[in-house]
Amino acid sequence: MGALGSANPVVSGYLELSEIATPTAPAADTLRLYAVDHGTDTRLAYRNSSGGERILTNEAGINWTKREADTDLMKWRSVCYGNGLFVAVANDGTGNRVMTSPDGINWTKREADTDLMKWRSVCYGNGLFVAVASAGTGNRVMTSPDGINWTARAADTDSMVWYAVCYGNGLFVAVAFDGTGNRVMTSPDGINWTKRTADTDSMGWVSVCYGNGLFVAVANAGTGNRVMTSGSLDSVSTSDVHRFHGNQSIVSGYLELNEITEPDAGAADTARLFLKDNGSGKTQLCVRFSSGATQVIATQP
Repeated sequence: MGALGSANPVVSGYLELSEIATPTAPAADTLRLYAVDHGTDTRLAYRNSSGGERILTNEAGINWTKREADTDLMKWRSVCYGNGLFVAVANDGTGNRVMTSPDGINWTKREADTDLMKWRSVCYGNGLFVAVASAGTGNRVMTSPDGINWTARAADTDSMVWYAVCYGNGLFVAVAFDGTGNRVMTSPDGINWTKRTADTDSMGWVSVCYGNGLFVAVANAGTGNRVMTSGSLDSVSTSDVHRFHGNQSIVSGYLELNEITEPDAGAADTARLFLKDNGSGKTQLCVRFSSGATQVIATQP
């Protein structure tokens, strides 16, 4: 490879790189910039003196490639990713209505516990895949720890037209498009479900998500507002907490915590340990980081 004879070379125009195999590591305190074939496109990358490599450009999400599904006649409705696996569910078609892929390219059919159900949505959270159905006889929820082996679960209202499910803040939340009564249900574990009163139970809820401490659902049918929220951080109140001083603290025996509303974020590089009710009568041990993120550590069985 040619070398430029200046410590600070300047290129007038552009520098063109042709695709090559990954180069060997360069001398200490230097980088090697190169172009590499990445299957369907070219990526700009570098390799450092320790042998580390990094892709600098990525056209993911811009250029799309069709992939062959194991059952192309299925009506796939939802896909999610978790624990190193993509999982898709279908609401119609002959045979298995679940397929999985480790890379999004190669797909394998999986036998669901109830393959005649109209699966509408699937999500991943807390080590579990959870899918909900809009129609079918019997249980309209199924769960899987690995995306391969599925178990039917009894929803609190199996006649509801469940359209979407998501996971956030230690809770699975599902919303329904149609059905009599409450069109929201929640579960701390994906197995035991509880109906919840929505602000407008006559709305046709079609999607729900979680972010920034808030569940948000939207509807495509119904009279009035077609958005509802739950768990707004605007309504969070705080309470005083005890602090230990110094770099280390030792408790001989146990440390007792009482349930409180979620505290605000603490000072930089701190975390706040607290107990709260998850909304279904179960106590959760949580930690709130200075970044504002909250993580559930354990849920009362």
